[in-house]
Amino acid sequence: MFSYTIEKPGAKHAFEVAFDNSTTTQIDSKGFKQIEDIPCLVIWGENDNLIPIEYYYKFKQRLPKANCATIADAGHSPFVEKTALVYEKLRTFLMQDDTSIG
Repeated sequence: MFSYTIEKPGAKHAFEVAFDNSTTTQIDSKGFKQIEDIPCLVIWGENDNLIPIEYYYKFKQRLPKANCATIADAGHSPFVEKTALVYEKLRTFLMQDDTSIG
């Protein structure tokens, strides 16, 4: 799927820009403080070779109110590799009523 998508016009440029931004930009303490109370879902592939699982634990520590989940046997794109599982986690997160968030 990725190979098919990356060959579309402009896709390589978009991927390179996104990759460069995601690998050179870091959220500092002030950035985490600004988002710490926003309901969020962090999903991480346990076998991510691009952004290792250690960063998942850093996010989990810095965003203690976040719903966090790892996806076994998934790499950097668990939404592609384990679509149904990610969908279910996302659906469950979005179906929470506002009183249970935060």
